[in-house]
Amino acid sequence: MGTISAATVVVGTYILLTCVLVGPSVTILDVGQGDAILIRQGPHAILVDCGLEGSLSSALARNHVYHLDAVVITHLHDDHYGGVDDLVGLIGADAVYVGEGASGNLPDDLEGSVRDLTGVAPGEISDGDVLCLGSYSLRCVWPHGPTDGSENEDSLCFVLSYNGGGRSLEMLLTGDAEQEQLGEYQNNVGDIDVLKVGHHGSRVSISLDQALFLSPEFAVASAGEGNSYGHPTPECIETLESAGATFLCTIEHGDVRVEPSPDDAPPRVVCQR
Repeated sequence: MGTISAATVVVGTYILLTCVLVGPSVTILDVGQGDAILIRQGPHAILVDCGLEGSLSSALARNHVYHLDAVVITHLHDDHYGGVDDLVGLIGADAVYVGEGASGNLPDDLEGSVRDLTGVAPGEISDGDVLCLGSYSLRCVWPHGPTDGSENEDSLCFVLSYNGGGRSLEMLLTGDAEQEQLGEYQNNVGDIDVLKVGHHGSRVSISLDQALFLSPEFAVASAGEGNSYGHPTPECIETLESAGATFLCTIEHGDVRVEPSPDDAPPRVVCQR
């Protein structure tokens, strides 16, 4: 009879603790001037956007991610899809999704990376569609119809909900959509716990009335240090803080992890730094 080495036990325990037994969380990854949002429960994960090429592999490694159930690309700007190429040969993914109408407009490099990663063309997500992951649901609320995915306003926007084990979370993911688009779908959202700030915290990402309506306890922007756009802008920060939100950005805090909390309690937020 063979024996199991101590090293095998250590490795197995490490994998069990870092993959299989991972609690539910949503992490806004620090990928510089781009977006990448990791949704996890146990061994399962969905990645919404992938940052720029070359920025994603280290972010997933430090979060011990070895497989993705799905990758969602909100729109066809390279700071949201460039990292798909980083996944090829590194991490398996079962499916890639883009917005309704966008699959016919994929840049050649993205189309090749998607086929290398999954072996098939991407699927499409429409307003009202729901992706499920354990006790999470990811409900698409924008755009209200097909687009070619080429503009910020074409960004897929989602209400991310968690409800399980006496814990809950309501979060709005906005891609690069801004206040004009938010005005079109906000009545289909309601009160949230956390806002992933649109367009890296641009000046017109959200209005004060919208921030008060959504009433997030935390607002998180993803941006790169020293970026030429000035993201996140002072106007955006002031708007969200005036509405009572605690504002965080990956520039200062690195990865920002949000965990569902007991009902009626604020979500637990853990920053990398």
